[in-house]
Amino acid sequence: MAGPFGVGSEGALAVVADATGVPFFLSEPGRGDDAVLADVPDSWAMSSLHTTDIDAAASFYGTMFGWELDSVPDAGFALWRLSGEIVAVVSATDGVAVPPHWSVNFAVRDADALAEHAVTLGGTIVLAPMNTPGFRNAVIGDPQGAFIAVSAPAG
Repeated sequence: MAGPFGVGSEGALAVVADATGVPFFLSEPGRGDDAVLADVPDSWAMSSLHTTDIDAAASFYGTMFGWELDSVPDAGFALWRLSGEIVAVVSATDGVAVPPHWSVNFAVRDADALAEHAVTLGGTIVLAPMNTPGFRNAVIGDPQGAFIAVSAPAG
């Protein structure tokens, strides 16, 4: 019998919210949907939390998953680490201009070309390609309203 998310007893899935109200998805490892490719072009690069309360989020995710917050001076964001490895990024938002949310970022070869291609496919440019230390980034939306960030090595 399927549960509320269409999954039976073979694995648990849940959509929950953190202490600041930002929803996220939980899944048990070993379900066959684990990421197997990361940090190469056209694959997952990182996930980022945009929150109005970094301290509350740090306490929640630290207690829930054992993540440790690591400041990055003058970067506008901090890193969450688990056993020394980066697992996510967190940045502050006012909650108005940018609503609190989790975002996913994909590694790409050319952020400018990908953003242009997204527009030809009916997508939108939410944040035009811009330079950040070491990367060229953009945020694009698909025709259904979902958004992703893309990052290419600065070159």
